[in-house]
Amino acid sequence: MVFALRAVFRLPAITSLCVLSIFHAGSGWAREPIPLLLQASEGEQLTRRWGYPMTIKVDPVTAGARDFSAGTEDIAPGKKIPLHQHPHMEELVIVQSGSLLAHVGDQHRVVGPGGMAYAPAGTWMGFENTGNTTATVIWIFPRPGFEEYVRATSVPAGAAVTPLGGDELAAIRQRYRGHIELNGGDLAGYPTEALPPAVAISERSKP
Repeated sequence: MVFALRAVFRLPAITSLCVLSIFHAGSGWAREPIPLLLQASEGEQLTRRWGYPMTIKVDPVTAGARDFSAGTEDIAPGKKIPLHQHPHMEELVIVQSGSLLAHVGDQHRVVGPGGMAYAPAGTWMGFENTGNTTATVIWIFPRPGFEEYVRATSVPAGAAVTPLGGDELAAIRQRYRGHIELNGGDLAGYPTEALPPAVAISERSKP
């Protein structure tokens, strides 16, 4: 199993997805937690179907983690993580680089490198990159689950990105509603200039 895990982080993205399928078989998770040391560029690298990168670092699939999940996300200039809440889980977001205008509950503040935002369960949270450099955040949850929503709305890094249709998105959001709720929809606040052309067209046509 250790050798299989190492393959996840060294092989090309599409091959990595095949390796990860091993952990979805049977019980769905790696059976035992496995220690990992990861560089910033390592992990299960994904491209969200709105055209931006996200990496799942630690969860039941990648490391057999049972008590939390963690990953990183890049937020380009002019882009947002729209207001959202996790009904049954707290979330901790740490700004690794760049700066973001953070919204948590009724608080609004610019947060720079090393800063953080904590949202109790059921608290609305969102971020805006109002600067001119890409910001990177680390997200951490006390229980696994949210990362499966990420996988359901992503493709492996390097794979073709196809926009989500309205019915498909609605079905995914319904399936994972216990893990995340969004205010205004997944596409709200995602500038078209930051997205691939096909996704930009899809966003413009969204009612």
